Formats: sequence, structure tokens, C-alpha cells
Amino acid sequence: MLNGNYKSMEFIVERLYRNSIIFQKSNVSEYDLAEYIGEALLLIGAKPQYQDNFVTVPIASYRGKLPCSPVSIETIREPGSGRGLRSSTNDFSGSTNLAPGQDTYSDSHEYSIKGSIIHIDTMKEGTIEVKFQSLYTDDKGYPMIPDDERYAKAIESYVKYMVYRPMWEIGEIRDGVYQAAEQDWLFYVNSAKTKALMPNVDGMESIKNSMVKLLRDFNTRGNTGKSVGSSEQRKGYNIK
Repeated sequence: MLNGNYKSMEFIVERLYRNSIIFQKSNVSEYDLAEYIGEALLLIGAKPQYQDNFVTVPIASYRGKLPCSPVSIETIREPGSGRGLRSSTNDFSGSTNLAPGQDTYSDSHEYSIKGSIIHIDTMKEGTIEVKFQSLYTDDKGYPMIPDDERYAKAIESYVKYMVYRPMWEIGEIRDGVYQAAEQDWLFYVNSAKTKALMPNVDGMESIKNSMVKLLRDFNTRGNTGKSVGSSEQRKGYNIK
């Protein structure tokens, strides 16, 4: 599990200059470094490394504009009732020929996403709340890095791998140097992802509660999953 702290990309740049003579001789730009670091984070792709964002989106004529450049749309709900929306299974959802509100088999709203537009065929006007994830960034818009040694190693090795590749292609560095950088990246990318996905004791408790259920719940999206990790008790029985 990550500790919730982040460092700027300068931390990685300092490590690269300190640990790689080849990197010192390269002419990689600040913008290329930011791109490589962002790519490494996206390739690691562990959910806990991202920033949670919440935004309200107005719906007009069954359409709404989603926030720009999210890594992923996590969940959507109605702010007033708190009910979660679910992804539509209607093949014609979003069609201009669909009769709004006449082609649904659920008492809750369903949505479909086309590009940056969300379509809700049963909501002509209203408001929804969207939870989406994005990379942590600093004031310059550069990606921030989780404060964890496995992440530092993974991102450092990925930047070296990307910087070394064009140099290797024109014969400026040996095969073994390039292959070592590639192997380091392949090892540390999995190490970083495993560390991020490993739950702490409290997280394990929630996982256990979600698996050991007395009552079956077939629609956890109805309350946006807030009760999934709660323990259940049978009342009215005195078990000795």
C-alpha cells in the first residue's frame, strides 16, 4: 500500500544524474522527461497511485460534457438521491432516434459514454456527480511520483530505457547496457504495481467483509458500493 505522499519529478532527475554517466551525456529535454515519467506511471497503472477527483456535470437534452483528460471514469451517481448510475447495456443508447425514457428496464438511470460526452437516455435535465481519476501533477503540470522506493526505481529505469534506446539504435552504447536498462524496467514495474495494490490490515478487513456475506446484494451500484466492505450480522438469534 502507498503512503499517500508524492515527490516532484526533480527527485527522479537528480537520481538519474547521480547514477548514470550515460544520462549525464544525453540531451534529453525537461518535457521529454515529464512525458517519460507520465508514461511510466500509466504503464504501472495501479489504481491507488492516481488522484481521485469529483465534479458535478449538468445534463441538458440527455447529454453532458465530461471533464477533460481523465485516466478513467470511476463511477457516476445522482447527487440528490445518492443512487449510482450503471453502464447501459442498450445497443442504441445515445442514438438521436431513441425515445427518451421509453426504452429502459430499470428504475435507475443508465449511461453511455462517447468520447467526452455522457448520454443518459432517461434524464433530460438534471445533474450528476462524476468520480474520475487522474495523475497527480505539480504547479507546472508535471507528473508527481508516489513516495516509494519501488516506484522511484521503476520510473528511473524506464527513463533510462527510453533515453538509451535511440543511443543504442545508432551504436553509441553497448547491447548489454541497453538490455540491462530494459530488464530493470521489466522487474521494477511489477514490483511497484504489487506494492501499490497490496492492501493494509484495514483494507484486508474490507475485502474479507465483501467476500463473507450473509445477505446477497446483486446491485451494489445502487448505493455506489459504500456498503460492500461493511460486515453483516444476523439479528434476532441468540447463538451460544
